[in-house]
Amino acid sequence: MKKLFILIFLFGLLLNLYPQNREKIDSIEKRLDTVKNDSVKGYLNFILWKEFYSFNSDSANYYINKIIELSKKQDEIHKGKIYQFMGDEFFRMGLRFKSLKYYQKSLNIYIEIQDSNGIARCYSNIGQLYYSLSRYPESISNYMKALQIYKTQNDIKGLLFLKKYISDIYIITEEFNKVIQLRREVYDLVINNQNYFNDFDRAMVSFFLGEAYLLNNNDSLALKYFNESLIYGNKPISKHLSNYPKQALLGNVYRNMADIEKKKNNYSKAIKLYKTSVKLLSEVNYTSDIASSYIGIGNSYSSLNNFKQAIIFYNKGYNIAKKTNDIEQLRNVTELLNLVYEKSNNINKAYEFYKLYHIYDDSLKQLNSINEIQKTILQFNFDMEKKQSELEYQNKYLRQHNEIVKQKLIKNSAIVIIFIIILGLFFAIKGFINKKRANILITTQKNEIEEKNSKLNKLVEEISTQRDDIFKQKEIIEEIHHEISQSIDYATRLQGAILPESEILEKYLSEHFVLFKPKNKVSGDFYWWAHIENHTIITAADCTGHGVPGAFMSMLGTSFLREIVQKEYITHTGVILRKLRKEIIKALKQKGEQGEQKDGMDMAIVSIDHKTNIVQFSGANNPLYIVKNGELKVESGGGDAIKLYKPDELFNFKLYEIKPDKMPIAIYEKMDDFTTYEIQLEKGDLLYMFSDGFADQFGGIKGKKFKYKPFKHLLLKNANKPMEEQKKLLNTTFEDWKGNLEQIDDVVVIGIKI
Repeated sequence: MKKLFILIFLFGLLLNLYPQNREKIDSIEKRLDTVKNDSVKGYLNFILWKEFYSFNSDSANYYINKIIELSKKQDEIHKGKIYQFMGDEFFRMGLRFKSLKYYQKSLNIYIEIQDSNGIARCYSNIGQLYYSLSRYPESISNYMKALQIYKTQNDIKGLLFLKKYISDIYIITEEFNKVIQLRREVYDLVINNQNYFNDFDRAMVSFFLGEAYLLNNNDSLALKYFNESLIYGNKPISKHLSNYPKQALLGNVYRNMADIEKKKNNYSKAIKLYKTSVKLLSEVNYTSDIASSYIGIGNSYSSLNNFKQAIIFYNKGYNIAKKTNDIEQLRNVTELLNLVYEKSNNINKAYEFYKLYHIYDDSLKQLNSINEIQKTILQFNFDMEKKQSELEYQNKYLRQHNEIVKQKLIKNSAIVIIFIIILGLFFAIKGFINKKRANILITTQKNEIEEKNSKLNKLVEEISTQRDDIFKQKEIIEEIHHEISQSIDYATRLQGAILPESEILEKYLSEHFVLFKPKNKVSGDFYWWAHIENHTIITAADCTGHGVPGAFMSMLGTSFLREIVQKEYITHTGVILRKLRKEIIKALKQKGEQGEQKDGMDMAIVSIDHKTNIVQFSGANNPLYIVKNGELKVESGGGDAIKLYKPDELFNFKLYEIKPDKMPIAIYEKMDDFTTYEIQLEKGDLLYMFSDGFADQFGGIKGKKFKYKPFKHLLLKNANKPMEEQKKLLNTTFEDWKGNLEQIDDVVVIGIKI
């Protein structure tokens, strides 16, 4: 009998080759009527289930039930295997919920018979199913359950692959510390089991670990393990666990090492490594990775201002990406070609690739939208399968219930008929007795009905009373909601009234903009400026919290700034922040005790001397960005805290980040004086101050944070545009990124042109 299931497992994978046709189905059904062997019966039933599934669910269900009926004759281990196999088949057919249903059936059997290997396989299959639906927490949860079993059994291969799968999920969710931890464990498994793994396996895990450190921006450790991967990978190997070609592994190691050298400005060394990568990858025709290496060479030559060579290698990358129709690579390389042709004064070519960039950029957005729609459809199908299964269960229950009611009705009807016949036979002699009994019965039923009516009337009265109470509570809640809404509207008008007028900046500065986007009606972010004796003082601040609590803090901060700057005539930024911190601590009665509420604010503040064009800057956790066409001259404050942002792309402007002091305007473990930087500005220089709301906003295709690097890139890219147009582009970018997601924090960005 066990041969039945062995045959099903061996031939099940071939079932997709059978075409759906009536002639074949009739032939199999005729054979099924005559065959005696259970193994052949099971195999034929499985073929018929596959044939009927796509167009006749009733027939498909009939044959699958036949298979299940045959499985009942087997022991529990084989039942678990057949359910697991059916789960695999449904998964391949894209029917995720049905697949999950049979995996769960298999899991229940394995748990009952305490088959650890079967339990681990089921948890691993369920983890893979949830991964395909992008439901990563459920996927990790099931993978972890399988992992615990493999740990108990010391199943090295199972531990290796599961930890790698889980680390890949953490890459998607950007939890890079967990990626390092898991890949370190994978590395230790392979290195510490010399007899089980060979040098290529050791090269692979060294590469994986180096990749994890690279994701976490730890270039030194990444290089260490990439070099170790080269040592193992260049040794002669006969066979290994992975089907990944040796040349592909080594090529990607060299490419990642080249990326690191390029970041360190070692462009000549990077070019040499990229070319080695191209040579190895070409041997196995890994076209996408080859294109990436060519683009890396182009970037390196571009950084060396060798635009002729940069164009040659960018075009090589472009041609490969075009052959493989890799839209993302095409979008990136056409943008780079546009910039490098522009630098080479080849305007026609620059314009040609400018148009191509926008075509591929639109195509990539459409492709990403399609991928998101496909994920949504997959999840929708899963939910619909679940609902359909629930409906089928309910319908089955109703049919069974109706059948029971029907049988009960027939039985009761028969009893009534027999009773009537008996009454007729004995009517003459039992008439009086029956009449008396009937009267008693009627009286009893009448009393019961009256009692039920009385209870029903009381229940109606209770419901009516509860309904009136609910309506009263609803009116009270609506009144409270109205009062709260009016209060918030008043607070919005009040906060708007205390924000500064733009006339001051329009009078003393060339151009400026303020992008102000509260999360709610009132904001915890605020901006403020004033003009005192040839100095314009400007600040952007981010208070603790948002909404009404944040608004109270912002009004408190504005009030204290007005006292310090306009009444005390203080224009020194470090002194302003120190005095503001003192007033905030005093107002909030902060003592630095454990458990005390950590209220306060982060702030960037500048003071521009219009006679000398020297700007003072001080920051409490918030930096200042200066964008200019030239080198930055720092008069005082120290240059260690000034960082130049250098993107791969070519821009006419440079972005300098002046880092703040890492302490808020509130009581804190560190209470030093705030550093004051003095920087010589030139006409046309751009200053930007902001809160963290823009960079921390979730959005995009994967629902991730926008982050500061793309924010800097956006400012540099649009630095040559008028300030009002920059504001519009920032707002459009923010809204497009956010999409349908909720705004998570208040946003303020101030731009100033000298």
